[in-house]
Amino acid sequence: IYKLFQIRTGRRWPIIAGAGFGLGMAYSNCERDINASIHQQKSRSC
Repeated sequence: IYKLFQIRTGRRWPIIAGAGFGLGMAYSNCERDINASIHQQKSRSC
């Protein structure tokens, strides 16, 4: 699978950097949504 993403010039850093940014953004958004739902549940109990 890794060979499919290999660019002819041999530069793989744009793919690795893009995947890293994408995974980081996905993790950040997921964590924010989870924290927001936990905060809503705590405020309802009062």
